Amino acid sequence: MRLTRALCQRDTVAGARRWAIYIMSLLAPFIRSQFGEKFTSEEARQLAFLIFCTVELLPTDLRGLRWDRTMIASEFVAASKEGMIGDASEEMQNPAYWSAAIDDFLLHSYKVDHTISSRLSSGRARGPTMKRFHA
Repeated sequence: MRLTRALCQRDTVAGARRWAIYIMSLLAPFIRSQFGEKFTSEEARQLAFLIFCTVELLPTDLRGLRWDRTMIASEFVAASKEGMIGDASEEMQNPAYWSAAIDDFLLHSYKVDHTISSRLSSGRARGPTMKRFHA
């Protein structure tokens, strides 16, 4: 299985790069279909927490995967490194950032955008007030 091989190779620099690219390929098509080529850090945090809570809004082929903190953090680190998050900070390239972001939602330090799930369901995740980035 390609994922297993990539996980075994992640300890090398080249292996880590291949692993991040492969792992991101799991969510990249979904993110692009919902947000376009780039999305905001606000949208990324909301989406990371939404995936942590439920996988029902993900494409069917991704729902069977184990979307734990580690998997979610890996996906969003890769999104940041690949330039998909238009206003990404350097700290977003650290998995601990994404775990802390999930904690912020759980501890009610960060407000959940309850409309994002309905926008995802309708295929239009980017709301009218979300900032747009151009590639």
